[in-house]
Amino acid sequence: SVAIAPVANLVSFVNYYDEFGNTNSYLDYIKSDEYSIEEGSPAHNVDKINIPVMLFHGKLDRSVRVGQSQYFYEAMKEKNKDIKYIEWEEGDHYFSREKDRIQFLEEMGRFLKKHL
Repeated sequence: SVAIAPVANLVSFVNYYDEFGNTNSYLDYIKSDEYSIEEGSPAHNVDKINIPVMLFHGKLDRSVRVGQSQYFYEAMKEKNKDIKYIEWEEGDHYFSREKDRIQFLEEMGRFLKKHL
């Protein structure tokens, strides 16, 4: 799996957008009658993840806070899961910097070649 600036903890994501008054639109999109948003969060389900994961995130991402990936990475490492994490100091959510796009493509290519 390759994840780019993922939402790994839905509860903290909703709380973040609650600061801007946008919570209802996100809750309508992610809620389920079958499970809570906490139960649906990847970071709370690392025991169920049995594939290698490559994760990318920029520290200047304002759409999805970088803490989402940091938290998920730490949860995966704690469970000795196969994960590689690349964090860009000046990266944003949209891969605005050419060098980030190039690194992403190169790293993803190596990852997929190894695991496919």
